[in-house]
Formats: sequence, C-alpha cells, structure tokens
Amino acid sequence: MMESSKLASYVASRICHDVASPLTSMLQSMELLFDDSMGEAMKAEGEKALRTGLATLEAKLRFTRFAHGSQIVSINDNLCSVGEAKDLFVKLFATNSRTQLDWQVETNRISNRQMRLLMNMTLIMIEPSARGICVVSAREQGDNLILDVEARGQFSKLKSEVLDA
Repeated sequence: MMESSKLASYVASRICHDVASPLTSMLQSMELLFDDSMGEAMKAEGEKALRTGLATLEAKLRFTRFAHGSQIVSINDNLCSVGEAKDLFVKLFATNSRTQLDWQVETNRISNRQMRLLMNMTLIMIEPSARGICVVSAREQGDNLILDVEARGQFSKLKSEVLDA
C-alpha cells in the first residue's frame, strides 16, 4: 500500500502538471498577442490558443476540485447530480483530443462520495487510455452499485507506481 505522503505527493504533482500545461500555452499565446511584429493571422491564432488554454484550465480545475472533495457538496453521501457530473467529465475529455470518453453511467442512484471515487478512478485511467477510449461506467446490480473505469487503446498500461498503490 502507498504511504499517505507519497499519495499526497502524487496528487499534488498531478494537479501541478494539469495546471502548468495550459498556463504555459496561455503565456506563449499572450506573447503572440502583444508582439507588434506579428501579423493579424498570428494574433488570431494566439487569441484562439489563449481561449483554448483558459477552457482547458477551467475544465481541469473544476473536475479536480470535485474529485478531491474541496467542494462541500462532494464530501457527503447525498445523491449526486449525475447530469452535472457528466458535464464535468465531458468538459475534461474535450480538453484532450487524443482520448475519448465513453460514458456508461446507467443510474441516478450514485452519491457524491461514489462519484468522487469514479472521478479519481478516471484521473488514474486517463493516462493509459491516451490515444484511445476511457470507459466510465456505473450500474446497479441488485442492492450494489458497480463502478468501473477501463482504458481501451494503444497504450493501455498503468505505471508501476500506480499499480503499487
């Protein structure tokens, strides 16, 4: 089992990576926008990249915020709004053109805590499903709720430190 300090380090590293990438893109876009030697076409590309970076940053932060429980609503056992959660998933996957989302949540009887678990499982499986499909599913089986996230694609392999956890 992974030590809590290693897990915290892994989560913090993941969040930093998710923030750094769109921020770097946005900073480069700003340079294009404010460089007077650039033509209008380049400035338009810079503006487009800036808007994309902002959308990516917002999607990743909103998803991560819910997944890690910083929203008070996400840390209770009340029923989750599956539609709102799906919107977070769709926006997250829209920021990554290489990975597709296959949403197979077939129940509305899922608590906020269970949705957080599904989101965290998804965060783990996004990387190995690069250039493929990430299947996110939840279904009722009798009185039980079955949560599953599966990577399907060219590079469907988890890193050893994830397997060790």
